[in-house]
Order: sequence, then C-alpha cells, then structure tokens
Amino acid sequence: MAITVSELLNGVASRLIYEGSPCDSHPCWNEGKCMLNGSSNYFCECPPAFIGLQCEYRLFEICRSVRCRTSPSPICDIGSFFANCSLVNQQ
Repeated sequence: MAITVSELLNGVASRLIYEGSPCDSHPCWNEGKCMLNGSSNYFCECPPAFIGLQCEYRLFEICRSVRCRTSPSPICDIGSFFANCSLVNQQ
C-alpha cells in the first residue's frame, strides 16, 4: 500500500502506513508471550506468577487482597485462583 508524493502533499494520506504485527511493540510485561489473535489483535500468555491483559499484575500481590470461598483466610490457591477466589476490599 504505497502512498504517492501527490497524496502526501494533498493531505489524502489518511491510510495506515505501518503494517506490522501488534506484537512488534512488545505489549506483554514480565516475560509474557504475545500471541496473535487475527491480523490486528493479540493476547498475552502470562507466566504462572502473573495475570492481567498484559501480565502486569503479580499474582502474589493480588492474593494479599483476596478472600477465598474455600477458606476463611485471605490466602489463595494460585492453581485455582479464578475458580475459588474473589477480590474484596481490605479493611
């Protein structure tokens, strides 16, 4: 998709110039792996100790503010975090 000099001078160059992958900007944090989901979308495959859209949250830090339904203590089982725990406000 080349843009001509004429298009640039006339202000008609509203087309996308960069045609790379969304993973080229390395959007995943904490050694997460960027995986393409179609041509313009991605998701991050996070290492075991991290969660979030971009692996930006350390699971241990989130567990400190979590109460598990299976236990009265605020300690969560990392292997079943989403199944057994829910975020609560710490008082």
